[in-house]
Amino acid sequence: MLLAVDIGNTSTALGVFAGEELVARFRIHTHRMRMESEYRVLLKNLFALEGLPPPTAALLSSVVPPVEREMKRAIEKLFGVKARVVDAESTGLEVLIENPKEAGADRLVNAVGALGYESLTGRYIVVDFGTATTFDLVEAPGLYLGGAITIGPQTAADALAARTAKLPRI
Repeated sequence: MLLAVDIGNTSTALGVFAGEELVARFRIHTHRMRMESEYRVLLKNLFALEGLPPPTAALLSSVVPPVEREMKRAIEKLFGVKARVVDAESTGLEVLIENPKEAGADRLVNAVGALGYESLTGRYIVVDFGTATTFDLVEAPGLYLGGAITIGPQTAADALAARTAKLPRI
């Protein structure tokens, strides 16, 4: 069993895989002040709710370093497995930007996911609408060519409502 964790600025997605099959998924609020012990309680309860055995491997993708640190500790302490953290070197992609270490883990896993289709050839733009909206250019079979980032839809709506007198938050 593999526990895959994607820590984003707004929410954290967790998936449990048995081989290629996704057997459970969860989404929790990303809270920068949550401690390792709180994540242990949360993970223990989520696994118990679904009757899941402990994972034998864990993989973390994160854009929130304080949460990454606490979640990694929680997984390792609770399940006794080493949680691997995604970076430019671990994806198998050739990251063709000036400083590959600056490529966000979220963007790299999106690229890996997009390029994971066996029949894919050519170049593609991968778009992710989250707290930020990202556009990334990838080329099959395994190139990450770069991208752009802008404000996400909910972030834009929140800012608009906060900065205008008569536009309510919907």
